[in-house]
Amino acid sequence: MSVLPSAHGSRVGWFEVFYDLVLVAAVLHGSKLFDKDPSLAKGAWLATTLLVLLTMWLLTTLSFNGAPEDSALRRLLTLVQMIALVIASLSVSRTGGLSDSTGLVALGVAFASVAVLYGMRARRGGSTRRGATIVSWSTTAAALVCVLGALLPENSGGFWTHPRTYAFGLALALGLLPLITVYLGELESTGSLDREHMTERVGQLVIISLGESFADLILSLGAFDSIPNPPYLVLTFVVIYAVWAIYFRTVLPPGIPQGAGRVRAWLGAHYLLIFGSIGTAAGFSALAVVPFDDASAALASYRLPLPLLYVMVSFILLTWIAGASERSFLLVHAVAAALLLAIAVVGILAFSDRPITMGALAAAIVVADVAVIAWIGRRNRQRLPVQAT
Repeated sequence: MSVLPSAHGSRVGWFEVFYDLVLVAAVLHGSKLFDKDPSLAKGAWLATTLLVLLTMWLLTTLSFNGAPEDSALRRLLTLVQMIALVIASLSVSRTGGLSDSTGLVALGVAFASVAVLYGMRARRGGSTRRGATIVSWSTTAAALVCVLGALLPENSGGFWTHPRTYAFGLALALGLLPLITVYLGELESTGSLDREHMTERVGQLVIISLGESFADLILSLGAFDSIPNPPYLVLTFVVIYAVWAIYFRTVLPPGIPQGAGRVRAWLGAHYLLIFGSIGTAAGFSALAVVPFDDASAALASYRLPLPLLYVMVSFILLTWIAGASERSFLLVHAVAAALLLAIAVVGILAFSDRPITMGALAAAIVVADVAVIAWIGRRNRQRLPVQAT
C-alpha cells in the first residue's frame, strides 16, 4: 500500500512516525513498573532497558536517514521489529510478566530485522557501504547472542549475577557501539547525514516522551472517583509545558551540531533527557494521587526533584554541545540544575517525608527557568531593530 509523503516539506515519512508508537507502549509499560516498585535497583534496570529501546530506535532512524526511499520489505521488517519490541518489553519486570528467555528471543528477532535493513543498505553501495556492512554483521551477532542467552540455564542468584544479564549487555554493545562509532562517523564525514531529518526525528522522540507523562497521569487517576491532588494535576501540565518550551526554545533551534563527536554527545544527552522525562512522569503520577496536605512518608522526597535534575542537566549539555547563540541560556540552566540538586539533597537528608512540598519546589524551579528563558528571548528580539540600524 502506498502512502503519500508527509506535508509541509517534512523529511520524516508517516511510517517513521507510526513506528514511534512502539516507544509509547514500551515506555509506558516501564513507567508503570517503576510506579509499583520505585527503587534504585528498578530504576537502574529500567534505564538499561530504555537504552536498548533507544538503540533500536536509533538503528531504525539512521537506516531511514541514510536511505529515505520506502519499500514494502522495509515496512515488513520494521513491523516485525515493532512486534518483537513489544514482546521484549513485557519481559522487563523482575517480579512477573513474560520470562527472560522469551524477552531475549524477541529482542533477537528485533536485532535480526535491523540486520537485514542494514544488509539492504550495504548492497546499494555508496559512501556508507562499509559502515552499513559492519552494522549488519554486528546486529546479526547481537541477535545470535540473544538467542544463545535465552538457552542459558536459570540462576537462583541475584539478577545482576545472572548469565542472561551479561548476554543482554553484550547484545546491547554489539548493537550500539558499531552504529555510533563506524556508521554514524561515516555518515558525518561523507556529508550523508540528513541533518533536517535527524533533528525532526529527535524532536518527535522528545514530544513522545513528554506525552507519556499525561498517559501515566491518566492511568494513575483512573482508579479514583475524584482527583486526590488537583494542584498537582495542574502542575503536571505546567511543568511538562515548561520542559517542552525550554527544549524547543533553546535546544532544537540550533539543530544537530557539526562533527561526529558532537553528534554522538548530542544524542547521548537526549538519552538523559528522555530518562529524566520518564522519571518525571512517574513522579507526577505518584504525587497526583496523594492529597496535598499529606506528608506521605511512603514516598521519597527526591521522587520528583531527582528526575527533573536529570532533565536540567541534559539541557545544560545540549545547549553547550549545540553551541546556542545565546550563551546566557546555559547559565540559567546551570543555576536551575544547582537548585534542583540542592532540593534533592535536602529531601534526602532533612525532609525525607515531605515529597509533596519538595516536588512543588522542584517544579517551581523549572517554571522559573522557562520564565527567565522567555524573558531573555523577548529582550533579544527587542534589541534586533536597534542593532540592524
